[in-house]
Amino acid sequence: MAFVIMMAVFVALTFWHFPADWLFQSHKEALAKAKDRKVRLWHCTKYALTYVPLLWFFGPDWVTMAWCLGILFSTQI
Repeated sequence: MAFVIMMAVFVALTFWHFPADWLFQSHKEALAKAKDRKVRLWHCTKYALTYVPLLWFFGPDWVTMAWCLGILFSTQI
């Protein structure tokens, strides 16, 4: 049962990535984030914050949510 829950969370996080990028990332930002640190940090912040509703749906406490957002942010840098 735990495996099924983990896979459901993984699938939700994976498929959440596509609309988040499509809605919140411009073409200019997509090209510039590889070269400009400021653009990359702004992209990482927006990207991590788009996961708040999804994480809230799965119901972790605030400490767990903060850790998850920190992991999401740091993996995008």
